[in-house]
Amino acid sequence: MDTLNNGMSLLDDVDLKILDILKEDSRTPFTKIASMLGVSDSTIHVRLKKLREEGVLLKYTVALNEEVLGTKVHGLAMINVTPSHIEDVIPQLTTNPRISKVYETHGSNDLIALLDAGDLDELRELMVEIRHIKNIVSTALTTILKIWK
Repeated sequence: MDTLNNGMSLLDDVDLKILDILKEDSRTPFTKIASMLGVSDSTIHVRLKKLREEGVLLKYTVALNEEVLGTKVHGLAMINVTPSHIEDVIPQLTTNPRISKVYETHGSNDLIALLDAGDLDELRELMVEIRHIKNIVSTALTTILKIWK
């Protein structure tokens, strides 16, 4: 592996293939990954250890069937905040379990939040909660009709 200016290694084809396999199923055994790539399982262990140490691989996670868990409706909340108060608003958004992602943007909105709800009434209630957060000056909601990827 070559190194970048910040000291981190560049990813080679083997690293990228390992990450692709784990993105599909983070529970894939190292021996199976090794077999799929034609390398030893110790190579997989070493590569993954290095990817974790360099901050490329942050965590292993699961994909859930949200509908079975009661999350059937999603929305994107476009949020504008009083200037210089984003840091005051962020904790209130990120601690809400029905808000799965919060992105800071620099365009027509300051923040975009991904909302998860059981139904449209719950999505509406969540937007009302968001609108009552101090230093939020405006919001808009786009309901997600279908998730393709």
